Amino acid sequence: MHHWIDGDHMAEAYAMLTLVQQGYADQNEIAKAFGYVRSTLWRHQAQYEAGGLAALGRSSGRPPGTRAEPSIWVRTATSLQRNGMAIRDIAQRLKVSKTAVGKWLSRQNKLTESTAVPLSELASGTLPDLPTNPAIKSARKGDVEGLSLDSDPTNRVLDRLLARLGKLDDR
Repeated sequence: MHHWIDGDHMAEAYAMLTLVQQGYADQNEIAKAFGYVRSTLWRHQAQYEAGGLAALGRSSGRPPGTRAEPSIWVRTATSLQRNGMAIRDIAQRLKVSKTAVGKWLSRQNKLTESTAVPLSELASGTLPDLPTNPAIKSARKGDVEGLSLDSDPTNRVLDRLLARLGKLDDR
């Protein structure tokens, strides 16, 4: 006999597997009684065989309450905007549409407002310190071609992004 709290999917999955293993019912009957399809039992059985009871408790996907780190594109656009570049100039520099940049920045602003975590912490220090870069001042005036965002020669993240776009111009 098995007891579990409603919503405890690990205990429920273990009960279903145990009932089948002990021969009380076949997979079709157990699946129907618990309101699942037979493939759910197969999946639970494979998880249990691969990782034991702990594997039944893990759900697929990102753990609840966590967010994906913003992509390098979003972090770059956010950094450029914080340093005074207009959305049009950011879009031109990254060779994407103004709409895409606007959406990235809008979503990023909502995230940073709701979480109150600085972008620099989200990026784990992978972006260069842009405010000290003199090239940003010329970009504010509208000269975006030939802009180099290197302030730290050991940090090549933005160079890699620009190289992927075919726009690496580091004179």
